[in-house]
Amino acid sequence: MSDEFKEKTEQFAEGIKEKSEQFAAEVKEKGEQFAAEAREKGEYFAAEAKEAVQDVKEEAAEVIEEAKATLTGETLETAQTVGGAGYREAEQDDKKGPATVSLILGIVSIICAFGGYSAILGIIAAIVGVVLGARARKENQTSLATAGFVTSIIGIVLNGIGFLCVIACAGAIGAAGCAGLLS
Repeated sequence: MSDEFKEKTEQFAEGIKEKSEQFAAEVKEKGEQFAAEAREKGEYFAAEAKEAVQDVKEEAAEVIEEAKATLTGETLETAQTVGGAGYREAEQDDKKGPATVSLILGIVSIICAFGGYSAILGIIAAIVGVVLGARARKENQTSLATAGFVTSIIGIVLNGIGFLCVIACAGAIGAAGCAGLLS
């Protein structure tokens, strides 16, 4: 009985070993398939994000250039006016410059909040807008400075929320992928 028991035990062990090897091969194959799919999807989303960030950068550069051109043109026109009144107007325009830029950056940051990863650029623009708005409010209490300050703060909040949503979505997709829900 001992030899027969030994033989059956060895056969059972070999059967388990074969099943284990088959299961390991299946798991490895599924893992490789999942990794390939994840790489493809990751590359796709990375390309989309890069394209969106580039679009936002270009739009922001255009807005900033337009703002610079507008501010420079108004300041030069006012400075060329002859007499004391022209000098006072040029001085007032110089004080409105940071307030106007603060407002523009606040608006740009609010727009960036809806662009996914462009929220990072929006946060940077909003922080610069807050600094310029605060400086302009200290120098000259105007509604333009206050509006720039407020829109920049709103931009920081919206971009922060947007960036957290992007991170949460990426985490959820990763978790779903690990759990096998995406295949």
